[in-house]
Amino acid sequence: MRFSDLGGKDIINLADGERLGRLGECDLELDEATGAILTLVTPARGGLRRARGPVAIPWVAVRRIGPEVLIVELPTESGHPR
Repeated sequence: MRFSDLGGKDIINLADGERLGRLGECDLELDEATGAILTLVTPARGGLRRARGPVAIPWVAVRRIGPEVLIVELPTESGHPR
């Protein structure tokens, strides 16, 4: 799979179903020696219901890459997945 194929996918947290952003809007932190993706960083979001700062998603938290979504598993605000 090419990175350009990932651009339009929504990022969904498996723990609470929250949409964290779109992969094409993320910054990547890469390992300079290997070129491996270490972290996806979503931009800050604001809205009528709630504002959220950037979210750092470790690549090891990625559980599945589907046709339209990237599923990650991150702790919820309470501190652990449901």
